[in-house]
Amino acid sequence: MPALELFGLSHFGAKLRSAELYEAVRARVRAMCGEMHALVPLRVCVTKPMHPGGVAFGQFVAWYRSVVSLRGEGCAGERLEKEEESLEKGKGSLEKGKERVEKETERLAKGQESLEKGRESAWKGDGSLGTRKRGSATMPTNVDATVDEFMQRRYLGYLEHMLHEIQEFIELACGVDARGRVSGVKKGWIATLMAESAPIAYQYAVIRGNTSLKRMLNYSAGVPDPEAVYRKNVVYARWNLSNDVSYVGETGAWAQRVAQHYMSTRKHETVRSMPNTLNTARFLRRGG
Repeated sequence: MPALELFGLSHFGAKLRSAELYEAVRARVRAMCGEMHALVPLRVCVTKPMHPGGVAFGQFVAWYRSVVSLRGEGCAGERLEKEEESLEKGKGSLEKGKERVEKETERLAKGQESLEKGRESAWKGDGSLGTRKRGSATMPTNVDATVDEFMQRRYLGYLEHMLHEIQEFIELACGVDARGRVSGVKKGWIATLMAESAPIAYQYAVIRGNTSLKRMLNYSAGVPDPEAVYRKNVVYARWNLSNDVSYVGETGAWAQRVAQHYMSTRKHETVRSMPNTLNTARFLRRGG
């Protein structure tokens, strides 16, 4: 079975042509970037990702948010704000909106109480577990720290899995033809995937913590904007996921520069070493 056909079956459960696979991979990248916005970042760095298994990223996001909301942080506040906004939309829905807020508040209170009871049960007699109050500036308890590390390892696993999926698609679908050339269409695919996956690579570096890309992010202007690479000059990082080699470049012609990097990588590749370099767009801001 051709490798590209096997890729489609293993990742999407169907035999798809290269153009269809491109759209499927791109859709998955964009969906992940959208779902990432719903996550409240945790200040915990981990180095060992956990494989996602058979759990969809959307399901993980829902679980992640529920865990954070039980502590009375981030996500719970976001939900209550949305409820308050809905109250202003019409007098007819005012009472119903209040009821929903009250029920949500009650549910969160019960969840917090249940979480505290679980902690007390798990650490009974230890004497080291302190009560974590909402808004408290105290350090996380042992239980919180363990859960945070677990969530971050799972999160890192999803991000890494997506980055490898992009690399695998490019390796299999964007190879040279009989004349040793890569078509302009496929070069465009690569440039688009590199730009749109930049927020994923950015978040991966933030959570991983010990990468050269993370050190570069100390000078970053924030999460990369995939659209910005086509509007202005950008400073970008070209980073290798496998060996952590990276360097900084600048371009006002994103698609052409990505194509140049890709062809240069292919020129120096061997049979056992395929290209796996990711360009992280606009991790540094340039005026213009």
